Amino acid sequence: MPKLNDIMAARPAEKRPQYTVQMIPYTQLIPNRENKYSLGEIEELANMIRLAGGISEPLFARKRAPGEYELISGHRRRLAVIYLVEKLGLEQFRLVPVHLENLDDIMARVTLYIANAGQRNKTDHDRMIEVVGLTESLESLRTGTPEHQEKFRELTGLEPQFAQANDIRAAVAEKLGLSVTKTAQLKHINNKLEPELKEKFKKQEIGYSAADKAASLPPESQRELAQKERISIKDVKEKEKSDPDFSTENESEANGQQDIPEDMLPGNWHQAINGHAKTPEAPVKTGHVLKVGQEEYDRIIRGEKAYKLTRNDQKFSEGHDLELWCYKDGKFTGRKAETRISYIDEDIAGLKDGYCILGFQLMSWSE
Repeated sequence: MPKLNDIMAARPAEKRPQYTVQMIPYTQLIPNRENKYSLGEIEELANMIRLAGGISEPLFARKRAPGEYELISGHRRRLAVIYLVEKLGLEQFRLVPVHLENLDDIMARVTLYIANAGQRNKTDHDRMIEVVGLTESLESLRTGTPEHQEKFRELTGLEPQFAQANDIRAAVAEKLGLSVTKTAQLKHINNKLEPELKEKFKKQEIGYSAADKAASLPPESQRELAQKERISIKDVKEKEKSDPDFSTENESEANGQQDIPEDMLPGNWHQAINGHAKTPEAPVKTGHVLKVGQEEYDRIIRGEKAYKLTRNDQKFSEGHDLELWCYKDGKFTGRKAETRISYIDEDIAGLKDGYCILGFQLMSWSE
């Protein structure tokens, strides 16, 4: 569980107060409505608290009304105390140590995810909840009051007016201790997995990799998969092959091009793909548009691909905006991603005349 000192240390030294702990009856603590973490193993935790003689690390809360405190961190400990007092009759555990802070709704939600980021034994569903919740919370800070924007700077090191979707994704990954790729994949699962499969994901009846792959299937295929008791990635692959409405064939060639394996690209391109290409200055809106297949589009918005092989027939230049439009079976799906060109290369061995490879930064996208 996270240390309260570590949470407080995230603040600038000149603004960091000494916090105090109050002993508050557990009956005055109410769960945070934003808390969607798994809350299992309560009896085991209660036994640990009983053996230790009490709760050593204070719960974290904010005052909502006289005699009413909303939890930010400590939901499982609260349930463990309820078990000790109401099930076992151990009244000595009725009072619990609580650190109180004055937080508005946005900062309370941000703190909820940051304070719980270090919890042990989290499922991938819990991590998905964190990714989505912290992303939305940081976006609320970014577009909020001047005080909120200042807090956004403190937490992310980014300037609110210049921060883009990929910048915020990287900040979320860093705060939660995840890779940028896994952060994007968990967001993909949340956005595209059907409710029936999402419930199985919550119950750990489908693994993270299988859920990510299943999220790209059509809704009806997902619902059919959900009929299985447990679902492996092999089940998902078999469903892909048997589904007449799901075919990845030629999707990466939606614009008449073929994909280039990353290990075939020169060294400087590995940097561009991994997000180290220079950020262009003074971007120019030019209206460049390229078609991409559905599978390729999903890889791009998950952060797995940041380059495109294309005909060099639109006068591309570093700093230009580039829209990627998603097509399936020759028809526009309505999904499109906005990117900014960060790199252009026309001098790769084996590249056809008139073609180039564009490196880009993902700015925003539609689902």
